[in-house]
Amino acid sequence: MPELENPRHEAMAQAYALGATQLAAGEAAGVNRATANKVFDRKPEIIARAREIVQTRFDVAGISAQRVLVELARVAFANAKDLFNERGELIDIQSLDDDAASTITAIDVEVQCRGRGDDADVVTIKKLRRADKMAALAILAKHHKLVGDEGDGVNALASALADRLKNARQRAPLQDVEDAAIIEPDHLPAPEAQSAAVPQESSDEQLW
Repeated sequence: MPELENPRHEAMAQAYALGATQLAAGEAAGVNRATANKVFDRKPEIIARAREIVQTRFDVAGISAQRVLVELARVAFANAKDLFNERGELIDIQSLDDDAASTITAIDVEVQCRGRGDDADVVTIKKLRRADKMAALAILAKHHKLVGDEGDGVNALASALADRLKNARQRAPLQDVEDAAIIEPDHLPAPEAQSAAVPQESSDEQLW
């Protein structure tokens, strides 16, 4: 679809594709507040053009629905054992396979000196933060219609697991970690699945 003939309509489509509301997209194109949403209603080609712009950007970036599902599955089905070798040692980050490496969102490295003099030991502590497993499971469950739109089943499971983790942390005393620690998210929410497409039309109350 070529650029829209009307420059203002094209400007509105460009702004809308970047995530602006219809009102903000209209203002960016010089359309007054009183008519911005009416233009979108009467000119469906503006939204069609915006969707085309978004899809083109996704194609250039290599983003596809299949790739998103693959990344979600990697997080949803991640296993702590994937990070350690048979001796229980943390695998070097460069040696991890793509599935395990893609679930890591942060790595903290801390070097400590324990003891004094000749008895001093240098200890390296590595802490890995992984993506939220329950959030990814919730999105996949909704995608495959394993739960309703509200995701009640997943929300209930997430809440139960969060309570158990919290109780376990309260009961267990903190211990020194010599090799590595995996830090799971403090909370296990199951947010609504977010769409990478163009934002939906806002209500009149939101526009005005």
